Amino acid sequence: MGPNHSYGLTWTQLLGPGAVFTARATGFSGRDDYRAYVGETPSVYIDGGFNPNDPMSSNGLIYQFRNAYTVESNYKSRASLSATLDLFKTGLFSASDSHAFRMGIEREQSGDEEGSRFPGGISYNGYSDAGEIFTDFVQLGGGYDIRAWMDRTAAFVQDTWTLNNRLILRPGLRFEQFKGRGYGSSKSVWSTTTLAPRFGFTFALTEGQRSLIKGSWGRYFDGLTVAFFDRAIPGAYKVETRHYWGAGDPFTLNNPEAIGYDPDPYTSLNDISTLDPNVKHPYVDEATLSYEQRIGDLWSLTFTGVHRQSKNLLVRYNRALLEDTDPANALNAYNPISGTVVHLFNALNDAQDYYITNSSAAKRAYQALSVSADRRFADHWTLFTSYTHALRHGNLNRSNGYDDAFVNPNSQINFDGRLPGYNDDEFKARFSYELPWKMRVSGSFTYLSGERWTPTISTFRDNNGSRWNILAEPRGTEKYPARRLLDLRVSQMIVKNKQVSAEAFLDVFNALNSGSALSWNTRRNDIRTDVATDPGANDVYSDYQKPTSVEPPRNLRLGVRITF
Repeated sequence: MGPNHSYGLTWTQLLGPGAVFTARATGFSGRDDYRAYVGETPSVYIDGGFNPNDPMSSNGLIYQFRNAYTVESNYKSRASLSATLDLFKTGLFSASDSHAFRMGIEREQSGDEEGSRFPGGISYNGYSDAGEIFTDFVQLGGGYDIRAWMDRTAAFVQDTWTLNNRLILRPGLRFEQFKGRGYGSSKSVWSTTTLAPRFGFTFALTEGQRSLIKGSWGRYFDGLTVAFFDRAIPGAYKVETRHYWGAGDPFTLNNPEAIGYDPDPYTSLNDISTLDPNVKHPYVDEATLSYEQRIGDLWSLTFTGVHRQSKNLLVRYNRALLEDTDPANALNAYNPISGTVVHLFNALNDAQDYYITNSSAAKRAYQALSVSADRRFADHWTLFTSYTHALRHGNLNRSNGYDDAFVNPNSQINFDGRLPGYNDDEFKARFSYELPWKMRVSGSFTYLSGERWTPTISTFRDNNGSRWNILAEPRGTEKYPARRLLDLRVSQMIVKNKQVSAEAFLDVFNALNSGSALSWNTRRNDIRTDVATDPGANDVYSDYQKPTSVEPPRNLRLGVRITF
């Protein structure tokens, strides 16, 4: 269920020949809930791949237990007021200069309500391995109930300063204050103040503006969301206990409640965290530089370089984590890809003392070089092409909030490298051709070299009952298959006059019917044998590289657009 509402109101007032005042009020509220299928019937979750035709599959589980794994509720709201003044002034510093100033203030408040729990407060968990399903553990309690307000106050000033017909400068400065707190509390859990300078320029190498150099540098702070401080809100997260369910035995799922579980928990999970009182707001420094060259009357060529560096990234540590140094309790995993044994961190205790803070060890950066050629519309056709070579690297992929990679050292094995979410190489071509009888044919072709992924290995449980999925190679060593996407459109103008126009069109998406895998199961090993010190154990997990999502198939869309 997801109803939502939005509103907006804008008032614009001329304050003379060189000033415009704009006031704006906007708001949004929306709900997205995931309810239980059958009341408080306990849920069952099986980790691993499934055959939809197998009665033991996920479909079979839904049929037999008729309930969702978790019950979730989500409600978000946002209301903002802003006032902007645009000023235009010539001859301020010299007879030939001109300025387009923009200055403004903004005030915004947003609400976030998020809840998640197991139906009946309990969840049975098994795992699938080599075509069989085994008992694993039972979860009691847990979940979260987040209720938070976030306030943002901002002020900014910027200028487009034209010194002459060859040089334009764009200085700017933005101030923002962010606060986050739980419902019913006046004390802020999150409180940061930021100052973001920005500067850009355009310089014409020739009087005719045919050769241009453009550059910019700016600091951009992340927008505040509840993900920055959710676990530090008092009472938002509940303690979860985990209990042994069988002993890894094969089982049927006719009646999971009839299968007893150990009433004494083997571990408890308490995600309640402390937020560093001196935490700094995460931000990105971005620098761009481009060269544009007009060729003849129709063509332009552009070369662009981009560098983005994330800083003050947030991480979460467990300050109570202690290592078991007893050689008899050593925990090892055999890596079938490298042919080596990985020595794992084995926790001595299961105490949790989580601390959210900034870390200089958390890294993320992006660099890209691109070239594009653009032909403006003439003689019935137009064309745009571009090629980009990019690199996104570091160790934290999460772009909003804090990351848990530093909670346990096992998460940091091979965790430096190329991050997902980008393609090394990207080529695009868009064209349009207008036929004499008011018909237009257009298309877009995109080549993507495939996003990065990393094989993982799964371990047996450590002293605290935790199973780890470890990166078997440096992050991003592998790539998904390349994608080749061709979209086509044919449109025919039916009616066009001053009052009304009507156009019929046919779209063909993924005309080549590319079926590239977009993601697949990355677990390489069979945990029953690969987690060992025996190099002879090298069974491959049956679902390794089994696609979990693929390119949508070719599809058509026929429609009519009427404008009046």
